[in-house]
Amino acid sequence: MTTDLRQIYWMRSQWKRFRQILFGSTGAAWLVCCAGIIWLGQEQFLLLLSLVFMLFVVTGLFIYLLIVIRRELKALERDALELRAAQNLEQDE
Repeated sequence: MTTDLRQIYWMRSQWKRFRQILFGSTGAAWLVCCAGIIWLGQEQFLLLLSLVFMLFVVTGLFIYLLIVIRRELKALERDALELRAAQNLEQDE
């Protein structure tokens, strides 16, 4: 395996690890927001609104980052395929 392929493999593993961390942190933020919304009820309206706003922001950021991760993983996969094809052509010649 060449150095370029190893770097691509390492980068793919880092993006996958980031995706796992993203799932965990987003789940924790959702849990905190939902628990706060349930616990507060309608007693403190401004805090309730801020928790709902935070829930929407976290969800939007989560979706955006998932799209970025998917795009990067596909680009790395495409780069690896191009490198392997180039190596196969060199070996055939």
